[in-house]
Amino acid sequence: MSKETKWLWWLLPIFLNIIGGVIGYFMLKDKDPGMAKNILLLGIVLFLIMVVFGWRGLSLF
Repeated sequence: MSKETKWLWWLLPIFLNIIGGVIGYFMLKDKDPGMAKNILLLGIVLFLIMVVFGWRGLSLF
C-alpha cells in the first residue's frame, strides 16, 4: 500500500461511522494491523459522538 493512497482509508469511518470502521478493519487487518485498529476506533468514536449529540446526519429536515 502506498503512502499516497493510505489516507483514503480514513474516509471510510468518517463518512460511514462504525460500518466504515468495520469495513476498513477487515480490509486492512492483515496488511497494516495498527492502522486497521485505529480506523475501527475512529468509526466507533464518531458513532458515539453522533449518538451522544443526537446528530441526524446530513438531513436538513
